[in-house]
Amino acid sequence: KMPKKATEALIRERYQEQEILRRRLMESGLLDLEERVPLPETALDQSERRVLWHYLEDIEKKLAVYLPLLERTELFKQIIDAKEFLFKSMEINKSDGFLFRSESGELVPLENLSSGEQHEIVLTYELLFKSAGRQLILIDEPELSLHVSWQQKFLRDMEEIAKTADLDFLIATHSPSIISHRSDLMVELSGDSDA
Repeated sequence: KMPKKATEALIRERYQEQEILRRRLMESGLLDLEERVPLPETALDQSERRVLWHYLEDIEKKLAVYLPLLERTELFKQIIDAKEFLFKSMEINKSDGFLFRSESGELVPLENLSSGEQHEIVLTYELLFKSAGRQLILIDEPELSLHVSWQQKFLRDMEEIAKTADLDFLIATHSPSIISHRSDLMVELSGDSDA
């Protein structure tokens, strides 16, 4: 049976939403690239609506499995892309995972990245994909090897990772750039003046 709410307009709307989700999954390397199959432009009869409704229900359940990984993958790419690695960009695909290409399109081996770029990739990757949720992560002096502009984005990145991966952070730093806009989170540690 098909529910009464399964109107043609709702079927077309859900189909479009699933197309957007599929595109995101393909761009994140979680699904193979595939061509879009559009719905017919003519009005859908009742049997077509019934088949499409059940198809959409089934696909929605199958694609829902990818959502937590998609969220982490998109955040990983967003954080790395925002760093604007010099003369290179990150790609993600199903067979290679993530890789970097130069402006001319040549593959850049990970060992050829700067120490700051490597540090940023490893830290972000480990936090998003290797840590279990509901943990307290201690980070000591993250400013080492980080460009000042990256230091200024560090807390924002950690806030996004905390939400996505369900983590809490305790960060020790000497850098005012790390604190930047969030001095409300700062607890100053000072030695005993009598010692």
